[in-house]
Amino acid sequence: MAEYFISSLKKSGCLISEILVEAIRKSEMPEVQGTGEMKEIIDYIQKNYSSDITNGFLASKFGFHPNYLSKLVKKGTGLPLHKYILQVRVLNAVKLLETGVYKISEIAEKCGFYDIYHFSKYFRLVMGITPSAFLKNRQ
Repeated sequence: MAEYFISSLKKSGCLISEILVEAIRKSEMPEVQGTGEMKEIIDYIQKNYSSDITNGFLASKFGFHPNYLSKLVKKGTGLPLHKYILQVRVLNAVKLLETGVYKISEIAEKCGFYDIYHFSKYFRLVMGITPSAFLKNRQ
């Protein structure tokens, strides 16, 4: 993914370059620190990001209190649980966008977003650019 952004930097203007550099910086998944349980939780999120994952659901599934689970994920990833889930979803959306196979609305659904507006909002929050702008820069 970084190679794509670097090649795009060479083709883009100054403002787009700044956006793409910011996207690269934000797109890297934090290294997971912590116990085997923590890694199981992260593994579950990464494999099931398209489903409705909530703090309460994960706490129940792994046998933790929801507040403890949130602290555990924040300690292990450096991100609050909801932001970590969003980041996983968006980074998987980037992979799907790069394939060129799916429409943006299909990618939104495949990545666990309930509509395209929700997807666009969080894609921009994580990547610093909208999904449609990402596609335009890809070409």
